[in-house]
Amino acid sequence: MAPLDLRQKSGISLGWDEMISLLVEEARSPITAERLRSLPILDRVEAVQERLALVWEGVTILKGSGDFPLSLFADFRPLFIRAAKGALLEGGELRAVFNFLDQVEAVRSFFMARAGTAPRLHRWGAELETLEPLRKRLEPAIDEEGSVRDSATPALQRLTAEAARAREAIVERLEEALRSPRYEKLPQ
Repeated sequence: MAPLDLRQKSGISLGWDEMISLLVEEARSPITAERLRSLPILDRVEAVQERLALVWEGVTILKGSGDFPLSLFADFRPLFIRAAKGALLEGGELRAVFNFLDQVEAVRSFFMARAGTAPRLHRWGAELETLEPLRKRLEPAIDEEGSVRDSATPALQRLTAEAARAREAIVERLEEALRSPRYEKLPQ
């Protein structure tokens, strides 16, 4: 077994693995947990001071502002990989993506509103990519249950109207047939 280097010894002394495990338990997503597990021990004083300042800003705004607007969410990478390969996503999957994008916007707004008390986190918020065009396209197309709305696209709207007209025509023809003298003697 190779001897431990200074960074490994420091990690053991600081209880690094235990701290990371506690953070992973609080993670809101598998992606966050994965990133936490790979956090390195910082070895530059400036980097440590910057990270501590970020943590202090977070503690300060959470004490003064209440809850952070982020709930648990799934790992969307498999969905994005499938979509990038041309696969169609189900309505429920699209609704989950919309809900996630809604959370990203809420987090961005949360940080943007705190420029005075949390300038570092405000900068992070400014850098968050909200994918607003995608969010705006999904919102009217998918209902709360994840069903694709009939009005999602002009083509779907047209097809839905055609299907309704066809159904009406079928019902009309059936009713006409039932009123016909030809079928009068058959049991209703």
